[in-house]
Amino acid sequence: MTEQINNSDVIMGTAYTNPVPPGIPVRTRIERGEAYASPEIYTVEVTILETLRGPSAQEKIQPFEAQIGQPQPGYEFILVRLRINYSRRSRAAGGEPFIFSENQFSTFTIDGFRETPTPVINLPGQFLNGSQISPGGSQEGWLLLQVLQSDPQPLLVFKRQNVDAVHGVWGSIWYRLF
Repeated sequence: MTEQINNSDVIMGTAYTNPVPPGIPVRTRIERGEAYASPEIYTVEVTILETLRGPSAQEKIQPFEAQIGQPQPGYEFILVRLRINYSRRSRAAGGEPFIFSENQFSTFTIDGFRETPTPVINLPGQFLNGSQISPGGSQEGWLLLQVLQSDPQPLLVFKRQNVDAVHGVWGSIWYRLF
């Protein structure tokens, strides 16, 4: 049996019931390093800058249709433009890069229960898939996802625990796309 918890006092972004609206940056920390050593602490800040759906999205992805194919039946492609800032909390030089993976982001329906499929597509140019961001760096780019055609308000989730070599698992961050 699935129980739905509806708590209006939830901190913004920590649950599907109170997602972060577009344009609001959210900072979170991740720990990197060896499992049994003192971790290095980094800050990742993610901001949704723009979301394209329908004809606007189709126009932008049209040059890549041969690579992308068609969305699954009942779904449509959307494009989400993100800005990701990445910094190391210590003042030491160097550090591990943040490697962007499409598996770190998923779309959910507005009810927060049903995950929609995420295509594993690495597109050239302005797309973030496979990008690396060095500590102190920032990058903007597009993320290609699928959402249900019938869902007027899909949600985006940033799953911090899916980052390679990250130790320490915190909850996901929920974003409103529109």
